[in-house]
Amino acid sequence: MCNSSSWSLLICSAVLCAASALARPHLLGDATERADVRYNAACTAALAGRVDLAEQLLKMVAAAGALQAQELAADDDLAALRGLTWFHDIIQRP
Repeated sequence: MCNSSSWSLLICSAVLCAASALARPHLLGDATERADVRYNAACTAALAGRVDLAEQLLKMVAAAGALQAQELAADDDLAALRGLTWFHDIIQRP
């Protein structure tokens, strides 16, 4: 998952920080702000190779109705997820 390169360590640190914030959702603001934090955490998880966590977070954001399919498809941070069935399913949601 996380190797010793400084970039990977930075990303892994960001994943841990996001997880800490998401453990206290009542402190993250309103529903839109919580969705933004979850989306950014999903991007960070995808960059860190934590596909399982990225999937969980993006599904939460999708369930809240806060995803834009065009944004997902174009977000370079999510490039590692583009070939996955569940990712395409999220993009195809109405």
